[in-house]
Amino acid sequence: MTAFILNSSHAAVYPSAFQWLEKPLYYLNESHNKTSLYKARNANNLCKQILASSLENSQCMIISYLCWPIIICATPFTALIDIGIGVCEAFYAKYKGATSHQISLIIQKKMIASPIQHLAYVITNLAIPLFFGSLTILAVCLTSFSIISPASLLVGSSLFATAVIAPSMAFSNYHFSQKIIDRKLPAWIRPEGFNIFINGGSLDCFGHKITAEDYTNIEASFYKWAEEHRQRRYKLQKNKQIEPVQKCLQDKIAIVNAYQNDNFKIFFNLSLKNAPASDLLQLKPGFQMKDIKKAYLKWSLILHPDKHIENSIKVVAEILFKSVLRPARLELEINLQGHSS
Repeated sequence: MTAFILNSSHAAVYPSAFQWLEKPLYYLNESHNKTSLYKARNANNLCKQILASSLENSQCMIISYLCWPIIICATPFTALIDIGIGVCEAFYAKYKGATSHQISLIIQKKMIASPIQHLAYVITNLAIPLFFGSLTILAVCLTSFSIISPASLLVGSSLFATAVIAPSMAFSNYHFSQKIIDRKLPAWIRPEGFNIFINGGSLDCFGHKITAEDYTNIEASFYKWAEEHRQRRYKLQKNKQIEPVQKCLQDKIAIVNAYQNDNFKIFFNLSLKNAPASDLLQLKPGFQMKDIKKAYLKWSLILHPDKHIENSIKVVAEILFKSVLRPARLELEINLQGHSS
């Protein structure tokens, strides 16, 4: 099931309208992940692997050729929709008494960052096909010894690229564009981690896209960790555990301050202050178990070490993820179960 995550931060905004266009490619990605898992489970059966690959490639080509033209043509309109929604969100935030900083962040996300990210998606989807299209047309002209004008070359390569090459590369360019937006664009184009893609784009530095299956894995890894600690009669002794974690984090202040990820900094600073678990996960009073899970998922996507490239930040992320986030969730769940029993 596709999960649309609000860009939770100081200035939360509605997900980009582009996510509705993205659905077919997101579906392909989930299908690709399932096929990869199926092939791994049947590593010794060559026939099953070949059949799975053939079905996957056929499905990918059909959906790509049908959906890519619609996605590319509609992308400018979703950018305009984001701008319009951004204006409404800014006025509503002002009406609700938001600070000028929060309003400026909403404007930056929906009226500046979103159109630029849309443009980056279009460029990454067209640049490579146009390049190969030009080479192909040029090669045909050279082999046939015909002279072609630059204008004809441009028109021919454009038609060939958009009609033949680009749709066949739709899935690979889908991942490539996410890596470009998430890793190469300046931080001001991704304010507070804002991203037009479903689930915030690529999960890790290799461009792996998080899917519904990954959500299950995140939950499963937590419960495995919690069960291991319960088997060891693990008890939350915060005063004994906080000191070494705090000491490790104190040594990383300069590294985190130089890192351009506001949400990461927020959690880091709250951890330094030994904030209550509910404050760490930014839960409102009266929260339920589902709220804890939702908040844990949100922070998992922000703090997971694989989400970051720099080794120094990966070290901090691992400390926050394993030594702060997980115990915070476990403490909240234990307390909530104690109150309900």
